[in-house]
Amino acid sequence: YRAVSKMREIHGVKNFGFCPKTYILPNEYMYLEDEIKRNPSKLWICKPHASSQGRGIIVTNQLADIP
Repeated sequence: YRAVSKMREIHGVKNFGFCPKTYILPNEYMYLEDEIKRNPSKLWICKPHASSQGRGIIVTNQLADIP
């Protein structure tokens, strides 16, 4: 999420207003955990590493579902 915020800061909301909150796991796990606790009904798209070619994408609102 911080990377997106930085891009918004540099290039403006007009160009980066479409970006959802994003967390890179496991480093930002605690931020995702806090966000899920604040908004338990919000769904999250969880994608595996880049070489997965789309395999393993899940949509969840439960931390226990995230590998």
